[in-house]
Amino acid sequence: MSEVSQVSCPECGAEQSSGAPFCGRCGYRMRPADTVREGMTPVRRASAGAAEGTSRGVTPSDTSSSGLWAAEEGRTVMEGMRAISVREGLRGDEASLEEGDQARARARDGELRRWSGQVGGVVWASAAVCCVALAWMSWVYLQRAAVMEGAQQVAERGEPGRVEVEAGPYLRGLSEQAQSFMMLSCHRLERDEPERCEQEELLAGEYPQRTVELKAYAIDRLEVSVGAYQRCVDEGACAAIDYEGCEVWTPRGLQVSLRVPRVLKEEWRAVVCVTREEARAYCGWAGGALPTHDQWERAARGVDGGVYPWGDHWESESANWGERDVVGGPVAGALDGYVWTAPVGSYEGGASPAGVWDMAGNVAEWVEGEDPLLGAVRGGSWVSNPFELRSTARVERKATARRTDVGFRCAYGG
Repeated sequence: MSEVSQVSCPECGAEQSSGAPFCGRCGYRMRPADTVREGMTPVRRASAGAAEGTSRGVTPSDTSSSGLWAAEEGRTVMEGMRAISVREGLRGDEASLEEGDQARARARDGELRRWSGQVGGVVWASAAVCCVALAWMSWVYLQRAAVMEGAQQVAERGEPGRVEVEAGPYLRGLSEQAQSFMMLSCHRLERDEPERCEQEELLAGEYPQRTVELKAYAIDRLEVSVGAYQRCVDEGACAAIDYEGCEVWTPRGLQVSLRVPRVLKEEWRAVVCVTREEARAYCGWAGGALPTHDQWERAARGVDGGVYPWGDHWESESANWGERDVVGGPVAGALDGYVWTAPVGSYEGGASPAGVWDMAGNVAEWVEGEDPLLGAVRGGSWVSNPFELRSTARVERKATARRTDVGFRCAYGG
């Protein structure tokens, strides 16, 4: 081949026709001149001498730097680009690899953080569920323990045990001294409604004091509990309690928007929300009857006529009452230990001389009466103030009333 008609491919060094647009060996785009290998001088057309040297096995050092052997190391630079040394190329590759590794590392870190966040959320959620479950189990345990303790206390006090009351006289009503004290107390508590302290209305049936003879009889030591009443229901002798139709009374009065709370339905609480007729049915099933006014009052205050079951002076820790201070402000639950009713037999210090419990406070108690529409309750309740817990107090209620502050106990014989 002639010197003019042959050129060397800058990419692979193969000789090509000067008119060929691409190298026949590697497909590189041919250019007559100025295309260089990395860091090398421009490739020139091969001379015949150079070709002969190649065919004879002459080494690259025997040729000029402008000959074919100038294209021995490095990579071809694209047209118009700066020549890149081998070392720079290596550094570029390492940088590219490092950048790729860093990107992959960042992606892995992000994925780990997301995974850690998800795992952390699951762990915290599981911990919260465990805490709630533990709190619930603790509450159930404490509730059961309280019920068992209440059951043991009631069993020790003999519910539904009865107290025998001897025949004989007792003093019914208030003495003159007690009557004056009650009027003074009423005016102090009812400053906004002094008309409620009219003696004829306030102390009806309580004044003047008189002596009454009674036959021997027995009376329940404790108020009838929710559990005891339920046994009567289970045997078909009593109607189920209509809690839906029961009025919710608190120390603040009637609460029309409240339902009967669950605590009032616990087995060892004093039963509430029963009418006088339902209380009669239970006492008949138990072999007795509702106590008369005199039977109830005699059991509550003994023969000497005390103002309260425990004596003539008020004792805030001896009853479950509607805690109020001297100006009538409510301090519910602060003094007697119970916001609502208490388990039956909770106040040993409030027992009467006859040994009957809870004759003041906790629940007001139905007594027998002849009026089919109008009944009466005695003893005050957990919503009453100390003035209303006097043993002589008589409060009229509709015989069909269902209230969260009214329950009962039974009498036998007499």
